[in-house]
Amino acid sequence: MSVDMITVSDTILVGESVRFQVRINPEPVYAKKHYWLLNSNRYLRLIIDTAFTQSGTYNATFHVIDYLDDTLSTAPVTITVVDKP
Repeated sequence: MSVDMITVSDTILVGESVRFQVRINPEPVYAKKHYWLLNSNRYLRLIIDTAFTQSGTYNATFHVIDYLDDTLSTAPVTITVVDKP
């Protein structure tokens, strides 16, 4: 099983949104569980759209667990949110 990260690290302005998205190979039906972890918040979806209302640095990783209980995690995606100039 492998995970292709579609989202890349970026810098955005306060109020903008980011789509976090991955592709699981083979299809996610072979995964027992999968979730995004975004600054300690867990999202049980392949795709999450998140608006950032405060400046700061946000880290997201995607985790998938297969039926053998093997866990695969992506490298973190870092989103830096800055105030409007």
